[in-house]
Amino acid sequence: MSLHGFPRFVRSLVISLVLLGLIVTVWTGQARPSTAHAAAGSLVQVTNFGANPTGLQMWLYVPPSVKPHPAILLALHFCGGTGPVFFSNTQFANLADQDGFIVIYPSVSLPPARSLQCWDVSTPKGLTRNGGGDSQTLIEMISYVEQHNNGDPNNVYVTGASSGAMMTNVMLAEYPDVFKAGAAFMGVPYHCFATTDGSMWNSACANGQISMTPQQWGDLARGADPG
Repeated sequence: MSLHGFPRFVRSLVISLVLLGLIVTVWTGQARPSTAHAAAGSLVQVTNFGANPTGLQMWLYVPPSVKPHPAILLALHFCGGTGPVFFSNTQFANLADQDGFIVIYPSVSLPPARSLQCWDVSTPKGLTRNGGGDSQTLIEMISYVEQHNNGDPNNVYVTGASSGAMMTNVMLAEYPDVFKAGAAFMGVPYHCFATTDGSMWNSACANGQISMTPQQWGDLARGADPG
């Protein structure tokens, strides 16, 4: 089905509803067999990829037709998801088969360490470049692919849904020298979810009660990487 003949807001609504349906289906544990994933290669878990201060899991998809110096995509799951779930229910691996890039599918620490399986987009560690949070661990995964799979450091990208979209914005703010581009689906701006009580939940941000000017949001993102 082509949506090109419809107004932009209709296309955006359809795409948003499809993504939302996927997330709700997986969140409730009622996922039906997916037709999204028909990739030619296999998803492989990688261990000992770095210091891994937050105990994340690294899953890697290298297509059979991988290019000699491939681009790298970091694909970040939603709350309640995992790397393998995101692999099975998105088209990134299929696109990797077509274009020869590598996809990293990380997973948040499994419960009870972090019961909601959301990314750390809230704590001082998580919101500090090389601060020992999830963001640092994700950079270690990218470095691993550059070193062990000849990944192209000039073609690194990041994308994610919901909590993964929030983490996408964190990665772009803290490491603008690493990523060439990113795409966030259903997230919030960098630092909106910041907390100081260790809860990793910011009700004011979740309820849309934090309002800043574009300049102020931009200043927060630019301040994430003083260099």
